[in-house]
Amino acid sequence: MPLNLVIDMKNSQQGSIIIFSLLLLASILAITLTLASVFIPKVRSIAEAGNSTRAIYAADSATEVCLYEARNQPASAIARPILINGATFTIASLSASPVDVSADCRPLSSTTFKFRALGTFNGVSRALEIGQ
Repeated sequence: MPLNLVIDMKNSQQGSIIIFSLLLLASILAITLTLASVFIPKVRSIAEAGNSTRAIYAADSATEVCLYEARNQPASAIARPILINGATFTIASLSASPVDVSADCRPLSSTTFKFRALGTFNGVSRALEIGQ
């Protein structure tokens, strides 16, 4: 092989490693972004499952308080519990003749009643409907 041809080939291949490196980096970036688009929603749904559990427990707490008041008719309304995890709840009557049960469920004392307890935690809400 003549010496001129070897020098020409060497000069014509300068910079090809930069192009190869850029293609390799672009491929790695594409794979990373694809994996991130698959796994980030899964991580979010796992976090939402924890929030959902706390919200359903808040609704369950409201249900227990309301059922106790409606069935046992204490002399005064039971103080609504303050949940230490920051969850909140509301209670609403679903009976045929709706009454305000947001602070006191004793008016539900009839033999048949229906109410909804809605628990909320970090923007996730879960509801329980109770009827008797």
